[in-house]
Amino acid sequence: MCGIFGIADYSERMLSTYRKEDIHDLTVNLLSESEIRGTDASGICILSDNAVGIFKDKVKGSEIKNFSPFKSLLEKISEKSKFKSLIGHTRAKTKGPAKFNENNHPIIANKTIGVHNGIIGNDDLLFAKYRDKIEREGTVDSEIIFRLIDMYIASGDSIIDAVKKTSKEILGSYACAFINLDWPNYITIFKGSSYPSIHIYTYDVEKIMVFASSNLIINNAIKDLKILDEESVKNKFELGTSEGARINVCTGKIFKFEIESNKSYPGYQYSLCNTGGHGACSLCEDRNCEACQYFID
Repeated sequence: MCGIFGIADYSERMLSTYRKEDIHDLTVNLLSESEIRGTDASGICILSDNAVGIFKDKVKGSEIKNFSPFKSLLEKISEKSKFKSLIGHTRAKTKGPAKFNENNHPIIANKTIGVHNGIIGNDDLLFAKYRDKIEREGTVDSEIIFRLIDMYIASGDSIIDAVKKTSKEILGSYACAFINLDWPNYITIFKGSSYPSIHIYTYDVEKIMVFASSNLIINNAIKDLKILDEESVKNKFELGTSEGARINVCTGKIFKFEIESNKSYPGYQYSLCNTGGHGACSLCEDRNCEACQYFID
């Protein structure tokens, strides 16, 4: 059970000192609050109008703020450049040792950078199927999601079509967020099952959007901020099952779309529990579910 989160700033103006401080604090808070979803590793990707930066490591979300590269990365959120967006992750390890940073999130797949909560069961089969078209750097199951999306976008598909094609191939449970460097004005989020969750809050006055794996994470993360609070939320919603949303980080407009999840992948004989990480099966509440063939490493 990992935690994913993100921030989009769709204001046209540069950041004021207060806005910069709030987004800094919000980022640190989201990492700390998302730690309840996983403590094996954490990381963020920040995108401004002229740069992209990534830092991740085998540390808790509440500890990553103490690292100098992380502090330097936060400086990309500044008054001098237009901050666009960020995505982040706290990991509960399933497949792929966290000591190898390529297994930690955000996952870098050429021009596609993404975070994933859940578990994919047919990643090895898909990497074998597309071995002439995509490479594999780590052993984590999540990598196949963003490798496929990147492959489809590079071949000429739109962001939405790339997600739809990928969701038809991957088998498992997933809630994902990603950016693609050829389309830097968008964050795309999508989920392929009733669980895991993605909750989205919009703050129209400040023109900031926040999403995370639960309402509780967001509510705790905005406590004591200067410009964002519970009263200033304009809209909040949870992404539906087998649904995606493309967020325009320039305008704040959200375009929702449906995806078709793969229910039975040829050659993969087991169904997966509708969960990820170290928790119990959400279908049968059994940590060693024989019916669901759910395995915890």
